[in-house]
Amino acid sequence: MRISILVLALAVAVAPIGSQAAQGWTGCVTVVGLNNYIASSNAMILAVSPGVTGCVSTVNGVSGAITFQVGVNNVTSSSITSLLASSLTAYATGKSVMLYYDNSAGCFGQIVSNGGFGGQCP
Repeated sequence: MRISILVLALAVAVAPIGSQAAQGWTGCVTVVGLNNYIASSNAMILAVSPGVTGCVSTVNGVSGAITFQVGVNNVTSSSITSLLASSLTAYATGKSVMLYYDNSAGCFGQIVSNGGFGGQCP
């Protein structure tokens, strides 16, 4: 009986990890294009090099791009302006970034990390 309860408790504890499997970081990428659709659809699309495999923007159809859209993947109307500022800085300086995104449904981004989340990008 105790083993069954332990197995059940372990399965419940691990379940949220499995549901988050689609979330992850890109490698170090360079922003090669930034499409500002905030006024028309509360979104911005980052075209990066190398492109993110399997991602196609649901807003403008750009292959290899990550879409940041208000109301999706925890992006708010307040945070999208900060994401835009970080992205424009990376684009203007040529500094590499890492993007945190969900590849399960349209490759929607959540975080832009200039220089990488641990400073590992050139």
